[in-house]
Amino acid sequence: MTCYGSDFRNIIDYTFNNQGYRSLEDFEITDTDPLLVCLGSSIATGHGLELSQSFSSIIAQKFNKKLWNLGQGCFRSSNQTMLEQVEFLVTTDLNIDYWVIQFTHINRQGNRSNSYVELDNDVCIKNFCDILGKITRLLAGKKWCWLLTDWSGSAFPNWVTGHPNKIAIDPDSVDFVPVTGYEHLAPGDHAIRMLKVHPGTEWNLVIANQIIDYFGTNSTRSGTYWRNKQVGDTSALLAQEVACVNFLKKYQNLTWCWQGFSDNFFNYCNAEFTISNTNYNGVIIINSLIGVTPRHFVEYVDSLLHDDVEAVYLAINRYEFIPTNDLNIDYHDDLGQSIKQIVQHISKPFQALSRDCPDVDGNHFVGMHGLDIFVYERN
Repeated sequence: MTCYGSDFRNIIDYTFNNQGYRSLEDFEITDTDPLLVCLGSSIATGHGLELSQSFSSIIAQKFNKKLWNLGQGCFRSSNQTMLEQVEFLVTTDLNIDYWVIQFTHINRQGNRSNSYVELDNDVCIKNFCDILGKITRLLAGKKWCWLLTDWSGSAFPNWVTGHPNKIAIDPDSVDFVPVTGYEHLAPGDHAIRMLKVHPGTEWNLVIANQIIDYFGTNSTRSGTYWRNKQVGDTSALLAQEVACVNFLKKYQNLTWCWQGFSDNFFNYCNAEFTISNTNYNGVIIINSLIGVTPRHFVEYVDSLLHDDVEAVYLAINRYEFIPTNDLNIDYHDDLGQSIKQIVQHISKPFQALSRDCPDVDGNHFVGMHGLDIFVYERN
């Protein structure tokens, strides 16, 4: 079809598969090809553009991945919808190499009447933070990023604005789909208003390159890369991994939320312990926050610590913090003591474990330096 949604220009070919998504191919749950999955609204769908001009298509072509563009170009698409899509996809055996999520307006609460539900802005911000927190836990250790195409200028918490998987957008640099062929409509007609708020080819290319750079930078520092440089037998456990396992064995009855890389050690823990990033009462955080400020780190850890959490294993690469004093701490001259001061700002009391791991089997766990280890035990 050449007319879809608010686009009546008859110049764009819109092709949809049997699942209702904009794609030349059907999406089969039995697919074994390496995938790039893109979730979002009509912006992710590429409304007003050829499919090849959408940011998701450009990224998939760059990484030579099959694209599953699960963007939904309709009012019913909301950020809650994207959370539900993630919740389903992580339960499948699909080979998803990259995840890209384009969050839409935070006041868009999908419903069956194809209209917006007006909510207080503070409620919308809280709802979005809840959704982002859940998705962050679900995709822990995976290659993923997100962007927010909400131009309202809402004041989000620091842990959101400084989220390590966020792709920054400059709203002033956005070009929009050209509105031509609508001369017969009134300037304020709904079709014109809806089409001209969709980003154009230049913006899609810029965002695609930002995401390509993001994945390119972070994939070279994956946990598997550094870990396998430290030990010849990749099935063996490093000293700091043994410290984690020994702690987890004290709480065999807990279900653990995993916040770290999906590497060989994750596979080991997943086989030995119960891991679920949705219903959990224990948390494992292993160097999963790279390039964050101390305040962002504290707020992120606190977002994982609901009332039922009984134990937490926290391993930090001290050299990955952005050196800024956004906690207003009178830092100790010793870096190790400074890390302890930061951890003390977390809402639950943590105790430090020794970081004296033998160099012989890899003191460099998943980064360039040994990890500072802290634990929380409710009882």
